[in-house]
Amino acid sequence: MKKSDINNKVKYIVLQSLIFLFVATGCTKDEFFELKSPPNTGWESVRDMEYGITSVYRQFVNKNEDGIWFLDPFIHYGMSDIVREIGQNGGWSTDAIVRRETDQRLSKVDHLGMGYKTILYSNNMLDFIETDPFPDATEVDKEMNINRIKGEALFLRAMAYYHLLTWYAPAYDINSANDSRILPLRLNAPKTIGLALNNAPVETQLVYDQVVEDLRTAKGLLPLKYKSGMHPAYEFGRANKHAAMAALARVLILMGRYDEALVELNGVLDDPELSRALETDPEDVWLNNSTTPTNNGEVIWYGYYADIEAAQSMKIHEIRIWGYFINSIYQDPSQTKNWWIWGINRGTLLRCGMLNEDNTVPHSWTYDKRNILFNRFHGYNPKMNEGLARSQQRVDSLYGKAFAPFVGFDDPVFISSKYYRVPAIADLGSEPPQNIPIMRSAELYLWRAALKQVTGKGGQADDLNIIRERSWDTAGGAYVPLSDGETTWDVIDQEWVKEMSFEGDRIIWLQMFKKPIGPGDRIGVDPVYPPYEGMNWLVPLGETDFYPTGD
Repeated sequence: MKKSDINNKVKYIVLQSLIFLFVATGCTKDEFFELKSPPNTGWESVRDMEYGITSVYRQFVNKNEDGIWFLDPFIHYGMSDIVREIGQNGGWSTDAIVRRETDQRLSKVDHLGMGYKTILYSNNMLDFIETDPFPDATEVDKEMNINRIKGEALFLRAMAYYHLLTWYAPAYDINSANDSRILPLRLNAPKTIGLALNNAPVETQLVYDQVVEDLRTAKGLLPLKYKSGMHPAYEFGRANKHAAMAALARVLILMGRYDEALVELNGVLDDPELSRALETDPEDVWLNNSTTPTNNGEVIWYGYYADIEAAQSMKIHEIRIWGYFINSIYQDPSQTKNWWIWGINRGTLLRCGMLNEDNTVPHSWTYDKRNILFNRFHGYNPKMNEGLARSQQRVDSLYGKAFAPFVGFDDPVFISSKYYRVPAIADLGSEPPQNIPIMRSAELYLWRAALKQVTGKGGQADDLNIIRERSWDTAGGAYVPLSDGETTWDVIDQEWVKEMSFEGDRIIWLQMFKKPIGPGDRIGVDPVYPPYEGMNWLVPLGETDFYPTGD
């Protein structure tokens, strides 16, 4: 018997057995698909559908440290050209991550199951809507709620596929057919034997095309913002038209379709109906733990975690406390809890004007308002707090033994200070945790500046000056704008480091504009050039074992 026939027969037997158990035990349809958090298919009203779409957000956003959208930038930071190891975590295999050992299958970098769970929940909602379940719904409900929810489901499905593509598939190559077969493309919930068995991976190009199609459709269905007539839950941390356009622009840039991407970026940043102007102070976007709707135009989309009451009847939100590095696991969110494994390497600090050779602070960084979003430690000093009461202990140096192999006594360390900003330590447990930006217009200005620069369109200085001037404290003198001639790729990249470190995806940023991924502090390692061979992780064996194998 052919090996492929054996595999298919095994899968068929397993599925038939599950169906038997499903029937024999009286297991509900929900329990069949996932016992702990099942997708529902029996919403009895338009209002009830809100429970279905919030379930998709819970898969994608409201998770612990394995939440997809945050895990990718975190792991990619460890693989990047700007990382500095200041500690290790064996449970996370951080040494293998920094060494870019993508030929290993590490449990902490795997999120294939989480990605397809998001896709399952999205497809479940899309299939339900396709049946026209509420033909007598009012026109207001059809536009404001049913179509809007469809747009959200398409958006989240596209986001899940995007993250799976950039994680497991080879980087998109504008000079090839992108015909590797890595991921199955599921566009319906597997409610039949045929669909359940159809797990054959398809060409990577087809998955990219589907992401583009989903996002284009989503942006036509999603509103710019909450309006009267929509379910009240939509005011809190939900995707909107600008989020879909921003996500679409990023994918199009990765695919080398710069002109199309520029249309999307212009549509967001220059929209007369809804300003995406930057906040006066960059710190403000990280000080939100409000349970009321945000009016911050810079934050296009955010993770809503401030609702400390589970499943509030109006907001339909069930909090999933975030994990390490973010907002509420540690009872004492001290300055060493922000991405404490990794800092910014010295070469990057010098290149970006965040540090002088003699370890003093440059004038330009002293008066850059973004410096408050980084913690600087002088080095490693294990005796700094000996004999001091907790209230007297200092935090200007690292003193835990875990840092000893990596940090010297006079050895500046820069790590993130974007998380654990609110609430104050004294209010932990009684005040809501921090809401976290997922998409900001500042990042889109960087994308647009880079796109204009690499394509020679010109005008990149206008976009970069918006970011730089917002960040400049005029106590250090008047802001001096850059010209296009001065706004080179290196200058734009330096601003990315200062604006997006410990937040944006460093690897994707470089891949978007086909720039090499440098070795950083790695010794004997060459830069990785397009098409970025070896920068994608392997699909878990537990999944590939059940892929069709052919003859």
